[in-house]
Amino acid sequence: MSLRACGAALAALIVVACGRSSIDRDGGTPDRRDGDVPDAGVPDSGASICAPGAVDQLPCGRCGIERRRCDASGVWQSEGCVGEGVCEQGSTRDVACGNCGTATELCDATCQWSPATMCVGEGCAPGTRTRTGEGCPPGQEREIACNGMCELEAISACTDQVCSTVGARETLPCGTRCGTLERVCGPDNLWAYGACMNEGVCSPGERGTAACGNCGTQSATCGASCAFAPDPGGVCTGEGVCAPGTMQPTSVGCLPFETRMAPCDATCALGAGGTCAPAAPAPFVVVPFGGP
Repeated sequence: MSLRACGAALAALIVVACGRSSIDRDGGTPDRRDGDVPDAGVPDSGASICAPGAVDQLPCGRCGIERRRCDASGVWQSEGCVGEGVCEQGSTRDVACGNCGTATELCDATCQWSPATMCVGEGCAPGTRTRTGEGCPPGQEREIACNGMCELEAISACTDQVCSTVGARETLPCGTRCGTLERVCGPDNLWAYGACMNEGVCSPGERGTAACGNCGTQSATCGASCAFAPDPGGVCTGEGVCAPGTMQPTSVGCLPFETRMAPCDATCALGAGGTCAPAAPAPFVVVPFGGP
């Protein structure tokens, strides 16, 4: 038997003894059983492989754009999500509309709130007034007004609607701010009412602020005359630098060591005007050495 034949026989015996071959019969890649460790040099098929220096953009968040750059190791690095909208596409929200009503807005395809098309649940227009006999005895009426919650409420007592003397005039209180109105007896012997006039700035007991000092304000309470009165012991805040109409010295707008007389305007601030001139020197006082 030749030397080559002996080598082939020896190789066959090794295959039979080990039960496997390191090379497939068809000359393909080596067989691998469960538990075999793959070659560390072959990358995982799920890794983000890219060309170093490449730049890409992807949609993100609320209609935003995520810019990413491929680093030197071939991995995408995010530079953050920019240009996002204010809402999630398809979401809704309720917003106030009209006279205390509500409307539903829809977040559109650009992640912006689209204008609502319908306002529902509205009440009356705040501040409007009318007269009605509802809630009064027969032949009487009262004034009602729409409050800040868009609801009608009575603001006067019920009074007779029928009058006996044509042309007669009467003055009645009206509203909630110390107003008055005039009513006239018409030719049909029914009272005709004028508008509520001469109202104050607030309703008795209402809290607010009152002017104080040089254009400042302080806490106040509305009194019986429907005007705000400063609270006793209150602190005046937000004052200006001067009293309106007065003249005050200032160096603003002048050269060093110069001053001008500036007028104080209606906002308690010094305005333009006045001629800059050297400031008067301070009085020189001689103090004897060692005391008097």
